[in-house]
Amino acid sequence: MSPENVFFLNFGLHSLAFGFLGWLILRCLIRDALRRSVTAMMAILFSVGGPWLVSSLTPWDEGSGTLALATLHQTLDTDWRIVIRPEITPAVSPDMAMHHVSKFVWRADRWMPELKWTLWSGVAALLLRHLWQTSRIVVWTRGLRKPVQEELESIPKALRGKPLAVFHHAGTPCVVGWFRPLIAVPASSFGTLTARQWHWLVRHEEEHLRGRDTLVSWLHECARAVLWWNPFVHALIESHARSREEICDAAAVGEAGENKDYAEFLLSWVRTSHPMAGVMPMAQSRPAQRLRGRLKALVEARPVRHRLGVNFVLACTAGAVVGPLLIASVGLVVPSASVAAQPIKSASTPGENSSLFTRTYTVSPNILSAPSNPANRVTPSEFLESKGVSFPENAMAIFQTDTSRLVVTNTLANLEKTRQVLTDASVIQPQVYFVTRFIQADRFFGIHGAVLDSQSAAALIANVSQKAGVDLLGVPRITTKMGQQAVVEVGHVNPANPEQRVGIRQELMSSKADDGKVFIETKYSLGLESGEALIPSKFSPPKDWSRVNMYTSHGKVELASGETLVQHLQVGGKQMTLLISAIALLPDGTEASHFDRVANVLWPVQVGKDIPYLPGAAPTEPKTAPKAPNKKVFLSVVVADVPGVSQLAANLSLEGKDKAELDRLLGVLDPHRIGQFWVTGVLTDAQFSLVMRALAQQQGVAVVALPASVENGKEAVFQLPQNLGGQSFAVTPGVWADGYSIDLNVVPPSLDLSSEKAVSSAVTIWSGQTLVLGGYLTEVKDQGRLIFVTATLIEETGKATK
Repeated sequence: MSPENVFFLNFGLHSLAFGFLGWLILRCLIRDALRRSVTAMMAILFSVGGPWLVSSLTPWDEGSGTLALATLHQTLDTDWRIVIRPEITPAVSPDMAMHHVSKFVWRADRWMPELKWTLWSGVAALLLRHLWQTSRIVVWTRGLRKPVQEELESIPKALRGKPLAVFHHAGTPCVVGWFRPLIAVPASSFGTLTARQWHWLVRHEEEHLRGRDTLVSWLHECARAVLWWNPFVHALIESHARSREEICDAAAVGEAGENKDYAEFLLSWVRTSHPMAGVMPMAQSRPAQRLRGRLKALVEARPVRHRLGVNFVLACTAGAVVGPLLIASVGLVVPSASVAAQPIKSASTPGENSSLFTRTYTVSPNILSAPSNPANRVTPSEFLESKGVSFPENAMAIFQTDTSRLVVTNTLANLEKTRQVLTDASVIQPQVYFVTRFIQADRFFGIHGAVLDSQSAAALIANVSQKAGVDLLGVPRITTKMGQQAVVEVGHVNPANPEQRVGIRQELMSSKADDGKVFIETKYSLGLESGEALIPSKFSPPKDWSRVNMYTSHGKVELASGETLVQHLQVGGKQMTLLISAIALLPDGTEASHFDRVANVLWPVQVGKDIPYLPGAAPTEPKTAPKAPNKKVFLSVVVADVPGVSQLAANLSLEGKDKAELDRLLGVLDPHRIGQFWVTGVLTDAQFSLVMRALAQQQGVAVVALPASVENGKEAVFQLPQNLGGQSFAVTPGVWADGYSIDLNVVPPSLDLSSEKAVSSAVTIWSGQTLVLGGYLTEVKDQGRLIFVTATLIEETGKATK
């Protein structure tokens, strides 16, 4: 293959690599509009000019010996390029190997002209189209005129010196021109726009002028024409344009907080499309994604930085240096005849396979637990040996529970086998979602200790709810992990005797069982004052604790997902039937059919670099990540008063399974508890966004956001504003060693100010998930309050943990 063809292929490969790297950084790391615009611009520049820079960093000569694709190795200290040569066996001579290379080169050279012709044809067609649009804009710009005196008098005085131009046909205000750009407005705007709208319009377009966006857009179209085959360049150009529009929108609104009115002003222009393609209109309906992003940013009142910041500039500088060096490790080169004919060094030289290296794996904290009992852990060596990994002399394995890291010293072959074993074994176990109801009546229902399937339990509840003199009540729902105890408390505890209380306490312990089931142990405690025949709607502290009677019920059973345990409890002259259901819950908040490991939800096993093992030295933990006790949690609390709870799910416009799932999460507000808020479910990020959109569509909804950052194990207290009652509630996060699971101990607010502690729930969620609590505010059962608690792990740098 000729050097020209090699350079041609390398250019495309490197351009794709630069574009993908920039797109990935934008999608995963950058949120601010100003920083997104700068990052997108840098990525576009490197996608165009980076391949020439990379070609000067890498020896792409034929004698280098590199044949095909090279990739990154595990460490910067080794050669990243993988040398691929023709396989030479005793039956194949070097001359035959060279024949295979020549055959490959001959075939590649045959299809290279067609590939080049296709690429250059696309470039020529798009450049001609760009040139045609440019000429049309020049002609159209010459037809613009300056505003007359009467038109100037109709706009605010502060705007009369701005570079305004007028056109007479229907259209949207825009910026036009490259070296001396103007703000072009339709003649119909004069006398129809208010002073505030004129200020919005001019501030928006002046930000475009300040950023020279018309010239940048023209250059972007040139880059789009040259790199039309690179999808990442198209995405980067769109991301830059969207970021610039968000910056201009923020400049137009300023600090006045008129986002909603300004958004309606933009929408009024969307109906009038601009007739001239290539200009920068203030608002347009296409691409729709850009318009939706702008409106979403306005509704959410996203702040926009005025300066990039020193850390960001340093990061960009480092990326501009390191990025080309990384991408230079990827390329294509055809070896010369002398290089191709050289014998290949064997990978099995004497003593090489016996060398030991130390490698660190970040794994699930429960990976060493026995399937039937999470508390029964095996040693790391026993676990790996049971999976076929051998341990020669001086080989070892150490598991560090505080950081969930497995440090293994072994040969490279066994280390690679260990990685595969950990990947196969690191699957996520479903959480257990407990739903408890109790029937208060003159008789028991069902058989004590019986297990009902989902249909039988639903039929029993439907039958009971229609009977007179029967109360169907509920206990706060809760999620927990295998091997973790879940506790739900409602009421008040005797300060002198913690075992005595007025109210409800439920203890649930779950562990893995066989055949996709879960083994649960239940303990239900109920405290009532003497003479109370029914459970009150609110628990008040007793005047005399000696008059408090305690009633308890215990149970042990294996349940499949969706099955219900029946327990009986005699409470004075009343018979109480407890229905305890266990449901397998996946990380995305949906229900699973069994409690077996979720094979399609794999743990992201992270592999560290290999360190040569020195005899007599024990492996140590790399100091690359904070331990779980040192991590922080960002808590975002959103409180919403909903006048029509029953209409909320309807506003989501969902059908089938999705609607049933959201009904389960939002429609479980138990009406017998007024002013107390219980855990109703867990939402993923996508589900939470869906619910917030539904709240925004509903009239009369009051929404308040209360963010806070708290250290692991520390309590965060949130104070509701006075218009929502002014109560306070506490959230205490506990971070697991796995790096993404969080225990949330939640004490929600209560409208009953005399209640010492209305509800206390300990719930396990994944980082980024949202815990939902709900309750009714009044006897009118449709007036409810929803509390959303989102917990996200943040690193020492302040970035969210993915």
